[in-house]
Amino acid sequence: MLKRIVEKAMSPRASFGRVQIRTSFPITGKINLQTRAVFHTSHVVNPRSNLFVRNFNDEPEQRDQRRQRRPRNNRREAVSPYILIRGLPWERHNENDVTTVVNPVQPKSVTIVKDPETGKPNGLIFVEFNSTDDATVVINQTKDIQVDSKNIMTRSITEQEYKEALNDSTTPSLVVSIKRLPFSFNAKDVQELLVGFNPAAIVCEDGVAYVRFNTAEEKQKAMAATLNFKERPLRVVPGIEYDLKRAQKNPSKVVKVRGAPVGTTEEEIRNFFANMEVSRVAIINKEDAPEGRNNFEAFVEFTTAEEAANSLKLDRNQLGQRYLRVLKSSGRERKLRLNPRPEGFNRGANPEEMTN
Repeated sequence: MLKRIVEKAMSPRASFGRVQIRTSFPITGKINLQTRAVFHTSHVVNPRSNLFVRNFNDEPEQRDQRRQRRPRNNRREAVSPYILIRGLPWERHNENDVTTVVNPVQPKSVTIVKDPETGKPNGLIFVEFNSTDDATVVINQTKDIQVDSKNIMTRSITEQEYKEALNDSTTPSLVVSIKRLPFSFNAKDVQELLVGFNPAAIVCEDGVAYVRFNTAEEKQKAMAATLNFKERPLRVVPGIEYDLKRAQKNPSKVVKVRGAPVGTTEEEIRNFFANMEVSRVAIINKEDAPEGRNNFEAFVEFTTAEEAANSLKLDRNQLGQRYLRVLKSSGRERKLRLNPRPEGFNRGANPEEMTN
């Protein structure tokens, strides 16, 4: 055992050249080490700050948790030469402004999708590049950017998605978008709001419900209706068939957990979802929560959307003496809660460089 430790410490990847090891015998279970790493500067390293010793003494569960907490590579990889741009201001829906957003990479083609009824842009902009590598560069350099104080979203799409979206845009859409809904809303909740309507499909995502109706008349009637949720007026706007299909194909794998005592650990959250395949757990302790309110929140990501849906059945189950809320969430809500944008955040294309 000690030979293994010395070989590890003396390896070329180690940060010190000579190691002195003193042990307390007998060795039972963990190794009680006091190490002194001697540098050319005669600097002495504190044993507790020695990463190798701490990792060696850790239990397997602790090492697994440490690996999960390591920073992940946030670089995004494109799957094809096509990308989708959303959120660009309406007056910027032209090829020159789109080229400025993706600059310095030159696009092969820019397709601004328009509504077949009104002839106005519907918010979808597809950009094709000469290679997948060019698309990768663009989706990484445009991450979290703003144009005219509006957040821009760019993501890689497949060639099939591109063709299906263009095909759907040739016929009038029967979809409406209902906005300002709680993130936990599902299709049943939306159906209860649409009293007197019989929609063909309902999909919820990130506080927005995409609803497809059977006829254009029913769609117009829904857009003229006044919808409220707990005295909060909801926005009903024309929707896009592409959004509904995309949300159907990519259901959320994330749920939100509330109500646990402050100090609840990741291990306790994982045990709460025993027999379920949990991928990641992110815990937020809201230090600025008002007095008297619980300031614990956790986002749990499962390996599949089916597991996430099954986890909702544990809503209002007990953890210790507390009843937990398990609510539907999304990767986008988790990202916004974990990485809130600082006040005055504005990074991206310079509007002055764009054509008016």
